Amino acid sequence: MVGSARGETAEVYERRIGSERVETAEVGSEIEETAQLCEGQLGSESEGAALVCEEELGSESEGAAQLCEGQLGSESEGAALVCEGQVGSEIEETAQLCEGQLGSESEGAAQLCEGQLGSESEGAALVCEEELGSESEGAVQLCEGQLGSESEGAAQLCEGQLCSESEGAALVCEGQLGSESEGAALVCEEELGSESEGAALVCEGQVGSESEGAALVCEEELGSESEGAVQLCEGQLGSESEGAAQLCEGQLGSESEGAALVCEGQKLLGEGRVEIPVQALDSKACQILQALSAVLPLRIQKQLQAQTLSP
Repeated sequence: MVGSARGETAEVYERRIGSERVETAEVGSEIEETAQLCEGQLGSESEGAALVCEEELGSESEGAAQLCEGQLGSESEGAALVCEGQVGSEIEETAQLCEGQLGSESEGAAQLCEGQLGSESEGAALVCEEELGSESEGAVQLCEGQLGSESEGAAQLCEGQLCSESEGAALVCEGQLGSESEGAALVCEEELGSESEGAALVCEGQVGSESEGAALVCEEELGSESEGAVQLCEGQLGSESEGAAQLCEGQLGSESEGAALVCEGQKLLGEGRVEIPVQALDSKACQILQALSAVLPLRIQKQLQAQTLSP
C-alpha cells in the first residue's frame, strides 16, 4: 500500500490513531501535509491533517479529508482520498483508486470507494455508512452500494429507497445504478460506464444501453426501452418516463402504454412482445403475470391463457 502526499510519506498502522495532528508517537513523519494510514485506510490532505481510523473521523482545516471505514470524502481543489489499502496521491487533479476502481478529478472530484462511484462537478461527494450529505451546486452522495447523482434534479438514494427527480432521472438502489443529465454514466462494482448523450451503464457484468429511454440491466435481467426507461438491478425494477414506476425488492410496477415489467429472472413484456417463453417462468412469475393481466394487451392475455399458467 502506497500513500503519497506531495512527496511526503504515508504511515501504515494496524491499530487506531488517536490524534488529529501528526504529533504522535505512532506517526513517523511530522510535517504539515501528511498522509496517515490506519488499518488499511488512508487519508490524504492539503493544508489540513486527515486522520482515518476505524469508525473515527479526523476533522481538518481548509480542505478537510475525512475517511471512515471504506467511506470517502474529498475536498478542496481535488484532494484525493483512498481507503482500504489503496493509493492516494495529491496534486490539483487527482486520481483515486479504491478496490480496483478508478476515479479521475479535475475541479470536479470523482470518488470511488468499495465499488461505489460518485461523479462531481464543483460539489463535494461524501460517503459514510448509511448517511447522506448534500453539498454545494451538484452534490453526489453515495451510501453502501447506493448511488445518487445530482444535477438539476437531486437524487438521493439509500438502503432500498428510490427517489426519481426531474427530467426522468433514473435511480436504482443497493448496488444499483443511477443515470443522469444528458447521458451521465455511473457504474458500480468494477463495471464500466461510457458517456455521450446516450450513456451505457453496466453493473455486475450486465449491460444497459440508453437512447432517449434509459435501459439499466443488472444480474442477468434485461430491459429494452424507448420512451419508457427500464431499470433492472438485483431483482429490482423501475421504469420511468410519462408514467413512472419504481420497483425495488420484489415489488412490481407496470407503466406507460401497458408495459409490464417483472423482476428476478421473470418475464419482461413490452408493447405486445413476449421476451421469455412462458414455459420458462417459475410459479412466482406466473402469479405476477396473472396479476398483470388487467394491464396487458388482449392478445397477450389470450396467449397466457393458452399456456395454462398455474402457480
